[in-house]
Amino acid sequence: MSTVIIRDATHDDADALLAVHQAAIGTLGREAYTEGECESWAFGLTSSGYVNSMDAGETFVAAICADTLAAFCSYMDNEIAGLFVHPQWSRQRVASKLLSTAEGRMRQSGVKKIILDAAASAVPFYQAAGYVIECQTPWRTRGGLSLSSYRMTKDC
Repeated sequence: MSTVIIRDATHDDADALLAVHQAAIGTLGREAYTEGECESWAFGLTSSGYVNSMDAGETFVAAICADTLAAFCSYMDNEIAGLFVHPQWSRQRVASKLLSTAEGRMRQSGVKKIILDAAASAVPFYQAAGYVIECQTPWRTRGGLSLSSYRMTKDC
């Protein structure tokens, strides 16, 4: 694996964030969901959505591998909003580095407990990082389907 550079994402990264998000859902999401469910999950994603989220206060941390935005983690207050890795860079500890960065920043801001809603395909990753499942909840995708999601927490 090449060197991983962690930096804050900016508005200029919106297209790359979209590409990573779509690729991760379409490939890695298939570990737990059908093709149709993944299409519903990715439905309606737009570059402007990331810009709007940044403008609303959500922080996006990007992982750069071989001069390419390979993954991102977004968070706001005490919640991890998303963590997505392009399949080309999956299982190379990129997600772990991003999660650790986000958690560290959250701890520094005074967060005592981190929450997230994990896709079924991501539960083992988060459990290995010390998160525990609080409950299973239905999650309505942008495409209108209801998928299983897991509320998970971790004490800081």
